[in-house]
Amino acid sequence: MKKNQLWAGLLSTIDAGLGQIYNGKVIQGLLIYFVFQTLIILFYLSGILSQFFSFALGLLFLILLRISVVFHAASQAREPNINKPKLLGRWYIYIGFIVVSLIFTTSVFIFLEPVVAFQTAYVPTANMLPTIQTGDYLIIKIDRRQEPIERLDLVIYNPPDDPSARYIGRIIGLPGDTLYFMNNIVYINGNRLIENYVYYNSGINNTDELDSLVVPRNNYFLMGDNRGDSRDSRYFGVVVRSNIFGKPLYIYWSNNLNRVGNLLK
Repeated sequence: MKKNQLWAGLLSTIDAGLGQIYNGKVIQGLLIYFVFQTLIILFYLSGILSQFFSFALGLLFLILLRISVVFHAASQAREPNINKPKLLGRWYIYIGFIVVSLIFTTSVFIFLEPVVAFQTAYVPTANMLPTIQTGDYLIIKIDRRQEPIERLDLVIYNPPDDPSARYIGRIIGLPGDTLYFMNNIVYINGNRLIENYVYYNSGINNTDELDSLVVPRNNYFLMGDNRGDSRDSRYFGVVVRSNIFGKPLYIYWSNNLNRVGNLLK
């Protein structure tokens, strides 16, 4: 069967190595495929994602590597056919490979999920304006060791009234704190909390006052920076430590390109 450069390149664009398999280089294609999958897994498991600079370099490396594999497949397709099995000319072989690849990759990440140190997150709401904006894509570090939490930390948590949801909030009250909220000012243990990050508008939750409360042991009081449009501990109460599972590190993509790479704090 005559090979087509366009098809070879397209197949390796879909799955690294698949174009090489199309060209009759089955072992070579499978080797490229598994090397590329291993690199992607290591990309997530390693500390590369902890900093935007290393994340950008790692992503650039993977993109350039994929481009080189695509061009290699296209160039290889110009070589004469040498003992290429006719089965490799059947379209359903490649559909099957892609389906098996998706199942394999998904299974691997599901299996590794308990040990993955970093995840991505998309922000669909405005509760953290101006710090985090609608449409931002974040890298978050998963907290599997129950690391210490400090006041004003940004965290990812499950709200007590909807444990399946993932919220972003800022730590305001620590265990043992006495706090109240009056005239848009937070007081903790009798002292005003300076909050230069807060944004107010005429939204749904522009709470002027909050009765004095003591944060229980092993619990935290969280609020969104957009105080007029944030569903937080003012609504559902304090959040237990075990429901706080990560911290956002930086914005890796955004509708506003000027925000890409911004550290979150």
